[in-house]
Amino acid sequence: MFFHDSRYLIHRNYKSNIKIVVISDIHFSYRITNKKINKILEHIKKEKPDYIFVAGDIVDSLDMIIKDEEKNRLMNFLERLSSITKTIMILGNHDLYRSVKNRNLIEYEDYYQELSNINNVELLRNNYFEDKNILVYGLFQEYDYFKKHSKEDIKVLVNEVDKIKLKKSNKPKFILIHSPYYLINKSNYDKSNNLTKHIYDKLSYFDYIITGHMHNGCIPPIINEINKGSRGLISPTKQIFPKNTRNTLNKIEDKLLVNGPITTFHEKTKILQLFNIFYPINMSILELKKSNKEDIKVQYKYSKK
Repeated sequence: MFFHDSRYLIHRNYKSNIKIVVISDIHFSYRITNKKINKILEHIKKEKPDYIFVAGDIVDSLDMIIKDEEKNRLMNFLERLSSITKTIMILGNHDLYRSVKNRNLIEYEDYYQELSNINNVELLRNNYFEDKNILVYGLFQEYDYFKKHSKEDIKVLVNEVDKIKLKKSNKPKFILIHSPYYLINKSNYDKSNNLTKHIYDKLSYFDYIITGHMHNGCIPPIINEINKGSRGLISPTKQIFPKNTRNTLNKIEDKLLVNGPITTFHEKTKILQLFNIFYPINMSILELKKSNKEDIKVQYKYSKK
């Protein structure tokens, strides 16, 4: 079991120093053993973060929490996670359905409420969390956006983004969005279509856009650092060489962070799950540093546990 940390040291005119650990794509299932859970919690705790962001796909599917034993294991994990520090999370596409097709989302509202009720957890669904240090919005990419798990719909995303009510704030501002498929950085603006530009313009209010979903493009370890482009091998929708899967936050003007997964090959990938032993547990560490200069340094580190 080994970890891959992407550490972002960001110097800007902030009022205070803030450290945030970002995880995503846990894909909780019976394959997420208690040993793995303990190692993840231990690794995060050593960072002593001020906040933890969870960028969706908490479970592999809602089938994973039908059994009380597994649901209790998940809740215990999240309770222990939030005992470290304030934990802010959103839902991903795998949190919205069972493996049985055409199940109605609404029957799982009780489960989402249970997540919200965990002490020190904020489950954001088109609303804000704000305290004295930060402002965070959680965009809920609804079931219709993912087109029944096969194709993402940019028109649905435009509609969701247009509904965001912006709040005046001089605090660092974050938005959590599970899928970055139609999101770009400033450097890609001129090459993008009008709808993508519209999304960028609306989200430019936020300092950083925190996402997951892309599983690092399934790029093997080490190659990720040798080839520092943003393309991957394959996307969750089986697109070959997709953009915006990794290495998206490199310059001070960049806003988009695509976080790598806790679990690269999840339950539904069947035999591919065996390859998880070759892939690390990914997480990002954002260190916002109070400074008169503007600068970003990116560091990558592998560690074995």
